[in-house]
Amino acid sequence: MAIIIDVIKNGPDQLTNMQWDVLLDKGLLPDLYVECDSCEDTILWSEMYRAIFRARDHYCPFCRYLENKENTRLLD
Repeated sequence: MAIIIDVIKNGPDQLTNMQWDVLLDKGLLPDLYVECDSCEDTILWSEMYRAIFRARDHYCPFCRYLENKENTRLLD
């Protein structure tokens, strides 16, 4: 699990060959997850790329929606 968190926070370029072996063998299973930084709910693997690399907020879709809604309200 620590390897997955390292990949999420620091990117995959920092992994050693041994860490890659562990990640590919044990880490890419559907029952492993990362928690939302806001509500601590689990972020599904299908949403992980968006939360980490696109939005860079580490939020689940619901918390991202609430954050965007609040930001939009502040601009009005």
